[in-house]
Amino acid sequence: ESVKFFKNIFPSIFLLKLAPGMEPDVLDYIGEKYEGVVIESYGAGGLPFQDRRNFLEKLGALTEKGKIIVIATQVMFEGSDMGVYEVGVKALKKYNVLQAYDMTIEAAITKLMWIMAQTKDFDEVREMFYTRINEDSLY
Repeated sequence: ESVKFFKNIFPSIFLLKLAPGMEPDVLDYIGEKYEGVVIESYGAGGLPFQDRRNFLEKLGALTEKGKIIVIATQVMFEGSDMGVYEVGVKALKKYNVLQAYDMTIEAAITKLMWIMAQTKDFDEVREMFYTRINEDSLY
């Protein structure tokens, strides 16, 4: 197959690395400025979701506005598996977020920038994001 070159990328992607004590309101600001967000979560895909630190509600508000959310992990040699925790299952089923599995952060961001330069339709973004390109994910 011949090589294809793409010169268009969509730069409106934000990388958010979760840290203890972070308030979910940070997503309000990010949602005003960016169309896509890659979140480096805890463990296999954990997000704070109880009481006043409920990131799930904020993710839901962003996806309702058509924002694309990708959940990755901060764990170096593991991938995300959002089916492990209740919060991950809810995020995937209720709020239409994507997960990076074992993609590097750089691969997830770059792939999302490339995809969103072509489409912003969630179903198309999901299909393209989960299509393996040059072994970017082994899942």
